[in-house]
Amino acid sequence: MRNKPSPIYPNLGVYTKVCFAYKLVSGKLGSKTYKMKIRIVSIFIFLILLGCKTISVSEVEKNYLLSDTGKDKYYLIKLIRQKQKEKVLGEMPMLIVNGEPTFYYYRKDNSIPGTSKKFIKKIEILSAEKGVQTFGAAAKYGLILINTYGNQQKLP
Repeated sequence: MRNKPSPIYPNLGVYTKVCFAYKLVSGKLGSKTYKMKIRIVSIFIFLILLGCKTISVSEVEKNYLLSDTGKDKYYLIKLIRQKQKEKVLGEMPMLIVNGEPTFYYYRKDNSIPGTSKKFIKKIEILSAEKGVQTFGAAAKYGLILINTYGNQQKLP
């Protein structure tokens, strides 16, 4: 039984094709271009992994996580960090959702009950000076007022 000629290399026999494939895969054939391809692929994979960084959250910041998934979960934390850089908020700002205090620095029960980014209607940020005048020492690190749209029960 005679081998069909290869459309790519019609004059090569089976043994020669196998040797050629082995040399190509092992890098013995065209080693400079093969090594260059490996470097390019390695750099590409590194850049993909670099772009997939996750946000690190401290124990205090966990109190400001929203009930969303993905990037929306960290929306409030990113806003707080931005305001901390601007020196408007301190390390643990008081959080009031729909008129109810949900987090401040000496409260034991710290959670945002089912608040999602899509339910947030308005966020108002007050500095420590203004917050202390209104809410006392609990707002000594600043104040975040969140108003939401109506009922926030989880969707089925």
